[in-house]
Amino acid sequence: MRIPPLYRQPNWQRFLSGMAIGGIISWFIFIYMFGVMQEKQSTLINKQMSEISELNKEKEYWQGEFKKINEELENELTIQEIQVKLLDNKKIKLSSLQKANIEKEVSDLLSVIKAKKLESVSESKGIIKKAIEEKILTVDSKRYRLTVEFWELSTKVYIEVSIDLA
Repeated sequence: MRIPPLYRQPNWQRFLSGMAIGGIISWFIFIYMFGVMQEKQSTLINKQMSEISELNKEKEYWQGEFKKINEELENELTIQEIQVKLLDNKKIKLSSLQKANIEKEVSDLLSVIKAKKLESVSESKGIIKKAIEEKILTVDSKRYRLTVEFWELSTKVYIEVSIDLA
């Protein structure tokens, strides 16, 4: 078998040499475009990595700051509100007005702890409880003694008291 003698025809020679030169030129264009795109991608990746590291440092800084602020605020929590609830005593019939007056007197008695630090109030919880229980209230010429049944201490002090005749 023999190769056809196309090498003698100039049309085929031009066609084959044009394909070879076109292939070489397209290969150089491809290499150039690929290199430019890879360079852009690598600079973008480096820029994003530096931004990520900066943001991580900034996040750690702010988390530390928030942790410090939270610790300071936790140490300086203060009493904001005092709520007193009078438990019903089946032996003593009190009107809602009398109950409201008694609750108001107890909350007035406890108003000295308002805006005090939560720490100091929790340390003097027993003293405050004794002050409530030893206080004798006079409502409509009757004397009543209070007993603290429940005490919840947070920024809002919630106290449930029961009432007996003194």
